[in-house]
Amino acid sequence: MAHIYSAIQQALSAHWAAHDKKYPQKVIITLDQHQALNDMRATVSTGQPTKGPKPVVGEKFMGVLIEHDINTPGVMIGVDGVQIPLQAPPAS
Repeated sequence: MAHIYSAIQQALSAHWAAHDKKYPQKVIITLDQHQALNDMRATVSTGQPTKGPKPVVGEKFMGVLIEHDINTPGVMIGVDGVQIPLQAPPAS
């Protein structure tokens, strides 16, 4: 399963390609996913696996608004309103 950081990057790239470089409406993730995202952001920017900042209302990742929902598996809401899963479903 892809790390949430990579999953958002991949979903965003695919969205841009499919929608003439338009940004999606938002990303909806859990607080745990957000913490993992911030941990990776800190590692990428500083080279150190330090903990990232706490979630902030109105925060964005790569220009896309981040919202939180404890019941989400992690989705991106496309410019057209379609929910795009950020992680592949488990193999059956």
